[in-house]
Amino acid sequence: MDSTTRKFIILKALIEEYIESAEPVGSKTLLLKLPFSLSSATVRSILSELETEGYLEQPHTSAGRIPSDLGYRYYVNHLMERPTVSADDLDSLSKVLNSKIGELDKLLAETNQALAKLTSHPAFTIFPKVSGAFIHRFEIVTIDQMNFVVVLVTNTGIVKNKLIKLKDPIVKEYVPKICTILNDRFTRIPLALLAHANYEGLDRLDPSIKELISRTLDFLKSVLSDLSESSVAFGGSELLLTFPEYKNAEKAHEILEYFATDSHAMELIPESNLPSVSISIGDENAPEPLKNASLVISSYKLAGDKMGYVGIVGPTRMDYAKIAARLQLFSENLSKILDDILIHEDEGNE
Repeated sequence: MDSTTRKFIILKALIEEYIESAEPVGSKTLLLKLPFSLSSATVRSILSELETEGYLEQPHTSAGRIPSDLGYRYYVNHLMERPTVSADDLDSLSKVLNSKIGELDKLLAETNQALAKLTSHPAFTIFPKVSGAFIHRFEIVTIDQMNFVVVLVTNTGIVKNKLIKLKDPIVKEYVPKICTILNDRFTRIPLALLAHANYEGLDRLDPSIKELISRTLDFLKSVLSDLSESSVAFGGSELLLTFPEYKNAEKAHEILEYFATDSHAMELIPESNLPSVSISIGDENAPEPLKNASLVISSYKLAGDKMGYVGIVGPTRMDYAKIAARLQLFSENLSKILDDILIHEDEGNE
C-alpha cells in the first residue's frame, strides 16, 4: 500500500468516526479503526499532513481533528461507500409513496416528515412553477341534490377537490352530463387560453346547472393560478436543534428562516439538470445561512420536462451515503408513481 492510499484510508476513517460521534477524533481512536497497524506517531504525522493540505481542522491545540469542507468534499467524491438502502427503509418509503394519492402537495408534505424521520434531518420539497398546467380530468361526486364535490386532476398529477353548495337543487341524472361538458370543453387548456374555450350555449342552461359549471370553472382557474407559483414544503425543522452544531439556536433559526421564504429556496434549484443526487457542503452553498450546513438534493419528474426537487439539510457532519441513497430511492419511485397515474388516466380516457 503506498503512502497516499494509506493517508486517505485514515481520512475516511476519521470522517466516518466524526460523523458518528460528533467529537474531534484523535490518533488513539483512529488506531482502533484502521484495517492495518501503524504507530501512534505515524498516525499523528499523517493527520498533521492532512491538516496542512486542508482536509482536516484542529478546533483546539490539544484536541483531535475534524473534517474541513474540503475533507468532506474529497470524502463524498472519492471515499464514501454507496450503500443500498435497508429492507426497513424500503418498506417505510414504500408505505408513503404507494399510499392513496390525494392532493400532491399533501403527499409531499407527508413525505417530508417521513424522510425527516428516516434520516433524522429536516427535509424539503420544491414544487416548480408550472406555467403550462391544465386540467386533465373533471369528476363530480354527488352528496345530495344541492351539494357536490368537484375533483380536478391536473396534467402534473395534482388532485384538488372542493365542496360546492348550490342555491337550487340539480336532478341527479344531470350530473354525468355536466361532467361530460366540462371534460369535453375545458380539459387540456392552459389558464392563458381558457378565455378561448367553448362556452357556447352555457348561458341557456338551467340556473342551478349553470351555477355548478360556473363555480367549477372558477375553481379551475384558482388551481391553475396556484400552479403558476413555485412552492416549498419543509418538514422536521425541530430536528436541527438535536445536532451539537446547532446548540446555538440562532444558527438553526437562520436556516429555518431561510426555508420559510419560498423565493429563497427557489435559489437552490440548479440551472441545469441534476445528477441523480447533488451534494453541496458548507461554503459551496451560496446563501449565507447555509454556509455552515450541507444540502443533499435529488430531482423527481413531473409531467413533460418539468422537475421537482427533494432535499435534506443539516450539519456538514452527516452520513452522506445513507441520505443520498434514501433520497434517490424516493425521487425515483415518486417519478414512477406520478408517471403511472397519468398514463393510467390517459388510457382510461381513450
